Amino acid sequence: MNFKGLTLVLASAITLAACGGGGSSDSNSSSQTSPNTVLEKQWSMYASSYLIDSDNLLEKMSLNIAGNTIYFNVDYLAENRAIDEFEDIDHFVSIVSDYLTDEGLYRPVTDKTPQGYVFAHLVSQKNNQWIFTPASQNNLKGLQLTENFTVLDLSNKEMGLYIDGYSYLTGQDASLAPYVGQFPQRYYQQLKGKTFPQGSTCLKHDSSSSNKNYIQSYGTSWLGFEELENESFRKTTLGGYQVAIAHDRYSPYVYDYEAYFTASDEVTKYGSYYAQGTTYQFSKELQDYQTDLNEAIKEYGANSPQALIETHYLSGLKTECALFNQIASQAIDQQVRPN
Repeated sequence: MNFKGLTLVLASAITLAACGGGGSSDSNSSSQTSPNTVLEKQWSMYASSYLIDSDNLLEKMSLNIAGNTIYFNVDYLAENRAIDEFEDIDHFVSIVSDYLTDEGLYRPVTDKTPQGYVFAHLVSQKNNQWIFTPASQNNLKGLQLTENFTVLDLSNKEMGLYIDGYSYLTGQDASLAPYVGQFPQRYYQQLKGKTFPQGSTCLKHDSSSSNKNYIQSYGTSWLGFEELENESFRKTTLGGYQVAIAHDRYSPYVYDYEAYFTASDEVTKYGSYYAQGTTYQFSKELQDYQTDLNEAIKEYGANSPQALIETHYLSGLKTECALFNQIASQAIDQQVRPN
């Protein structure tokens, strides 16, 4: 799971990237939607370290809701070290990125408060839907991002499947190690047989939308704006900035276009352009992974390592969660970061 997932995630997760699969005997029994009607105020997301010798199996970030404000904190990274400055967490790019709209540039708030870093301001919150405006240093408020979820009851479910299902499944088959590395085996061995306690729930990302066109920035480009060719990009302006937007989307299954904008005379930022309306659909992502599986079967055979790996990606996508409630999070921490 990565932290790219939500626009929060968000993520996907959140971002921290590479969502994996899941799907064992546990995944075949359908997870029940939680009947809980209490709005949770603390949620955590996780990403695998993908390192065989890291201090921690996972990295963790938490979202805390106080009033209408969403704060975020990085609880721990792959390696144990102090997290004192905003720069210490800047690799969580999908969480702390800039947003460019017709209003101007939303720059992340980098001053830490006692509750954490201000991530966003809620417009509304339901169990299965968050609508929020990203926080900005210049107090812009027009962009509203909507995240829709399915709420899952994780009580007695296999822990490893719902965090990084791909690693959990590939880690059970040592013959795949030459293709996927040693981390999945480490992940599986550490979480094998571990289940969530009663009261554990998670949010599974269903869809995202926006009320405005926007560019989400991922960092500084090594390309200069003048180097972007007109044959590949449409050049225009947005919010007073020069922008270049690719003519075609990355793939038929996603909603974003490669994009660049001039942050200053000497700095060009790169990211993704999203048009007003739907910006993510889980069903589209499933189609994308299914296409990869079909191609692997066609090229290598149904029983090939390549097809098995793609099968695990697809299976894990069906189980992995974006955010975990406090009960689930405490149980995860006990297994992956014991005192």
